[in-house]
Amino acid sequence: MPPQSDMFWAIYSEPYILDVYDCSNKSSKYARALRDSGSSSNIWITRLDDGGTHAIVSVNVDNQTIWCDQTNGEWSSKSGEFGELIFMVPYGTRLNEVRWGKSFF
Repeated sequence: MPPQSDMFWAIYSEPYILDVYDCSNKSSKYARALRDSGSSSNIWITRLDDGGTHAIVSVNVDNQTIWCDQTNGEWSSKSGEFGELIFMVPYGTRLNEVRWGKSFF
């Protein structure tokens, strides 16, 4: 199960609205919840096989990184299952002028 599984599934069940409440917003919400509970987490932007991008969350649990995709309800200990890692959005970073045109956190 993903860390903070109740929050993970609650975010997963919320409606997906492209460019309004999508993977970046869901990742931000989940990463904040993990941080608030004392976990070390970051948002990662991945490149999908079709060339698109996607936001996921990494969280360290017992010296292991768990990769969580709360948008699609998936998690794994292998980052490659979610596409190629492009860059990390460190906690507290605002990314609204660059790359995605929106801010995280």
